[in-house]
Amino acid sequence: PQVGQVGTPTKVGEYVWEVTASFTSPFDFAFSIEDYSGEIFCVQGGDNIKVGSLRLKEKVRFQPRASENLTIVMEFTPTGRTHLEGHGWGASVEIEFRDVAMKVEIFGIFVIPPPLTQRTSIRVS
Repeated sequence: PQVGQVGTPTKVGEYVWEVTASFTSPFDFAFSIEDYSGEIFCVQGGDNIKVGSLRLKEKVRFQPRASENLTIVMEFTPTGRTHLEGHGWGASVEIEFRDVAMKVEIFGIFVIPPPLTQRTSIRVS
C-alpha cells in the first residue's frame, strides 16, 4: 500500500500510544493486513535500548485501489518510558521499529513477508 497521511500519536494509556495512518492500495484485488507487530528501540545518540513494542490495533481490509486507515498501538515498558524521558520533555527522539512482522491475506492465502526495520522519530511528552 501507498502511505498517505500519518496522524499525530495519541496517548491512550500511561505507557500506550496510538497512531493512525492512511494507506491506498495500488492493487486491483482486495486483501487484508491481518497482523503487524514488532519491537521499539531507542537509537538516539548511539543508544540501542528496547523501549517497547508495537502492534496493529485491528485487522484492515483493503478493497481494490481503495484507501483505508490503519492504527498502530505502541506500548512502552516503564523502564523504556523512563529512558525516553531521560532525553528531555519535548525532545525529538530517534527510534527504530525492528523485527516488524506482517501477515497479509490475499485470495484466502496468508503471506508473511520478511521482517523489516524502520527508523523514525517521536516527541517525548
